[in-house]
Amino acid sequence: NRIIVVMADTPNDPQFERQLDALRERSDEFFARDAVVIFDAHPEDRSPLRQVLRPRGFMTAIIDKDGEVKARRPAVRTGRELMAVIDRFPSRRQEILERLPSGR
Repeated sequence: NRIIVVMADTPNDPQFERQLDALRERSDEFFARDAVVIFDAHPEDRSPLRQVLRPRGFMTAIIDKDGEVKARRPAVRTGRELMAVIDRFPSRRQEILERLPSGR
């Protein structure tokens, strides 16, 4: 699966809340893109993802199926923007071709 990581220093961060809302609004579309969302608003836990991504306050990152961080941004992205980023990944383009062979 692809992983969308949303991190903040507190669950009360307005950006964190807006990002969660943006993801909820289009949850079916993220599911179709094999995306799983991980929320982390507790920096004191020092999770392995926090150690790798090292967020400073709020951050959204996308990790592709190969385990590589493909995009990260310290600001809220709309659901549409996140899907556009995912749809540009070579792995996603290949999936689309495999699902719709007439598009070749």
